This record gives sequence, structure tokens and C-alpha cells, in this order.
Amino acid sequence: MLIDLATIESLELLLNNKTKTSKDSLIECFECQTVGGSEDFLINLMALIRIGRLLRAAILQPLNNKAKIEARFDAVDEIIGNQELIVDLRKGKI
Repeated sequence: MLIDLATIESLELLLNNKTKTSKDSLIECFECQTVGGSEDFLINLMALIRIGRLLRAAILQPLNNKAKIEARFDAVDEIIGNQELIVDLRKGKI
């Protein structure tokens, strides 16, 4: 499924209609600031770039297959419930 341009704009998925920036858009809700040493910053930055591309695709091309949606929910539940997995994901080990 693809979301048409009018819907993307009216729902402010990528850009705020007033400011024409990502501030106060849906995608901005998922952006985060990284703080720490340079190595942590680079790891976080690389992960954010990769995650940002996936997030953008997920927003603009949402799943419409029930089995795939349920599989994604299961994956999210697994990640949320496993702190060690979250750390490994952030460090790019997975």
C-alpha cells in the first residue's frame, strides 16, 4: 500500500505544514538526540540513519497484510522485553 501525497501532507507525516520542517511532524516524534563519547555518537548516528530510512518507508508504505503486521508486533514485543537485545541493536551487533 502506498500513501498519496495529499494524505502525507495533511497528516504531517514527514513535514509540518506550517514550518515546512520535520519539527512537530510524525517522523520527528521518533528522532532522538545522542549524547556521549564520539564512538557512542557514531554508533548511534549510523543506527539512526539506518532506522530513519526504515521508519520513513514504514510510514509511507504501511503494511496491509495481517500476518506481516502481527509478525512486526511480535518483533517489537521481543525487542521491548529484552534490554540486552536493545543494546546489541544500538551497537550494530545485530
